[in-house]
Amino acid sequence: MRVVRFFTIMNGRMHILILDEEECKEEGICGKNGKCFNTIGSYTCTCDVGFITSSGVNYTADEGLECIDINECYQNICGPKAECINSMGSYNCKCPVGFQTPTGGDWLHQKETCEDEDECKEERICGKNGKCFNAIGSYTCTCDVGFITSSGSVNYTADEGLTCKDINECYQNICGPKAKCINSIGSYKCKCPVGFQTPTGGDWLHQNETCEDEDECKEEGICGKNGKCFNAIGSYTCMCDNGFITLSGSVNYTADEGLGCKDINECYQNICGPKAECINSIGSYKCKCPVGFQTPTGGDWLHQNETCEDEDECKEEGFCGENGKCFNAIGSYTCTCDVGFITSSGSVNYTADEGLECKDINECHQNICGPKAECINSIGSYNCKCPVGFKTPTGGDWLHQNETCEASSQAITASSDQEHHLYCVFYRPT
Repeated sequence: MRVVRFFTIMNGRMHILILDEEECKEEGICGKNGKCFNTIGSYTCTCDVGFITSSGVNYTADEGLECIDINECYQNICGPKAECINSMGSYNCKCPVGFQTPTGGDWLHQKETCEDEDECKEERICGKNGKCFNAIGSYTCTCDVGFITSSGSVNYTADEGLTCKDINECYQNICGPKAKCINSIGSYKCKCPVGFQTPTGGDWLHQNETCEDEDECKEEGICGKNGKCFNAIGSYTCMCDNGFITLSGSVNYTADEGLGCKDINECYQNICGPKAECINSIGSYKCKCPVGFQTPTGGDWLHQNETCEDEDECKEEGFCGENGKCFNAIGSYTCTCDVGFITSSGSVNYTADEGLECKDINECHQNICGPKAECINSIGSYNCKCPVGFKTPTGGDWLHQNETCEASSQAITASSDQEHHLYCVFYRPT
C-alpha cells in the first residue's frame, strides 16, 4: 500500500493531495474465486458467493489465504425431502425419486418444497397386465389377478424391468376332484368332464362347488328307438331291447357313437329247431309248425324247448269227404277214394286242400263184364248179369270175377190180355 502526498499553498492556505495506490489493478491479487475491492490506502479480498477462506470471507493477499468452496449441503439448506447437490461455489436442490418440484422442473427454486410425484400418471408405467398404486414418494406396480412377474413376485417397479405373465393355475390342481382345469390368460375355469355336471347345471364350476354325476338317462330318447338307458357314476350305457342289436353288432353303446338298434333276424340262427318254421318280427320271432305238424299243446306257436309233432289229420271225422279214406303219414296224410270211386281230376289219391270229391266210377263204360254179359252200374260198384238165355256158371244172379255166361234152356213166359193165349216156346241157342 503506497500513499503519495502532495502539498500546495494557495491563497495562504495549504492544500494536501494524497494519491491512493489501487492494488486491485494487480491481476489475480485475490487468488482464485476471490474478488478485490479497493479502499483508500488499502484493499479487501472477498470470496465469491459460495466460497470462503479458512478464516472467513474477507482477506488480503498478504494473509496467504484461498477461497475454498462452501459445501452448503452441510447446512440442510434444501429443506425436507429435497436432496442437496453441492457444486463449486453453489448448490442445487433436487427432489429425490418419487418427488418432483412444484413446477415440474429439475431443480427446486428458493422457498419451494418437493411434492409427491404421481408416477401412476404415466400411462402403462407398469406394463401390460399390471396396475400402478401411488404412495408418498413412491409407487408400486401390482400384477393383475391371475398374473405374476417373471421373478415370481406380484409387486414390482418399472425400474426392475419385470413383466406380468399369466399364472397357469391348472398346475395347482385348483379345481378339485373330477373337474377339468382350463387355463386362460389371467384366469382359469373349472369344467366338469363328460358324465358329470355342475350343481347348478351351468357350464362352469363356481368356487367351492364340486362336480356331480350327470344322469344322462333323464334326456328322453337319448338311446334312440328300441334302446334303454342305464346310468352309472360319470357315465351311462345304452342297451338294445331284446331282439335288437346295434349296427356294429354290439348290444351296448352310447349316444355319441351314433349307433341305432336294429331288429335281430333270429331266423338266421335256425333257432326254432327241426321241422319248425321261423317267422321274424320286429324285436322278436315266432316258431310255427309247418303243415302236417302241430305244437304239443295244439296252439298256433311253439313255446320254448317245444318241438313240432306230427299232426294226425285223419283224426278229423269226414276229413277226406264222402267215399274217401284218410291215411296219416309223418308230416302229411293222403286221402284215397274208396274202391269204385275216383276224383273229378281222375286220380284216386288227393288231399282235402285240393277240394276234390270222390265220385262213382261207371265201370260199365269199360266193357268190364265181357261178352254176352250185361253190366249194371251201382254207386261204388257194378254187377255183371247174364242176359236171357244165359246163366252164370253157379246158377246165381250175378257173374263172379272171371266167370262168363253160359247158354241155358228156359221157358219164356209172356203175358197178354184176355184176347190172347199164353204159349210156351222152347228156345235152343245155335
